[in-house]
Amino acid sequence: MPISGQSQQNAFFDKEPAAGGGGNIVLQARVKTQGNNHRVRLQWSPADGGLVNVLRNSVIIATTADDGRAADDLGTQTGTFTYQVCETDSGDCSNEVTVMVQ
Repeated sequence: MPISGQSQQNAFFDKEPAAGGGGNIVLQARVKTQGNNHRVRLQWSPADGGLVNVLRNSVIIATTADDGRAADDLGTQTGTFTYQVCETDSGDCSNEVTVMVQ
């Protein structure tokens, strides 16, 4: 539930795994905005331990625990961003999710 001064947008959601990924990782994203600052919250399943690379627009922006969630602080950036997570050990990747931040 948004707090005062905060809005949320649901991401466009594609249930198909991205090409090249052998797994069935399903990724979802939600944009949260407070003032002019934007954050994208990512959730995926299954989360089976180990590490995942978080990609934004096909570039690795973080490596984090495969616990099913991560966040990307965009600050004041706006535009269209595409996210994906890939397991570092197996190379299995999720579907791609595109969000629009305005």
